[in-house]
Amino acid sequence: MHRRDRRDGLTELSAVNACDDCGACCREAFDSVPVGPEDDAVAVAFPELIRLASDGWRDLQRVPTAAGTKCICLRGTGATNEPFRCTIYADRPTNCRELEVASENCDLARRRVGLPPLTSPWREQDR
Repeated sequence: MHRRDRRDGLTELSAVNACDDCGACCREAFDSVPVGPEDDAVAVAFPELIRLASDGWRDLQRVPTAAGTKCICLRGTGATNEPFRCTIYADRPTNCRELEVASENCDLARRRVGLPPLTSPWREQDR
């Protein structure tokens, strides 16, 4: 995995590590991950993961879990020895790329699966 600095001061690697035991945004928190026109490369590279509606809407498939559904790309259980991981992380759709660790949407996802919001060191305003 490459280490890339982000505008919030986190590195891409540290942001991924913050998600190891969470995965809320990929689990039951949201019902759909759109694969828009800007994500055509994702659809071409991973056509087996895409759900296409009759009206042309594309999103990543969801698979059943005990608590609802999760993104087809999510692997792991969140346990220390089996952290949550996205199988297409480097090529994930725009909505996934834009959801930042400790953002309002991240905290919304966490609340929806029964987790508390992230605090220091992930939140800029907590510093």
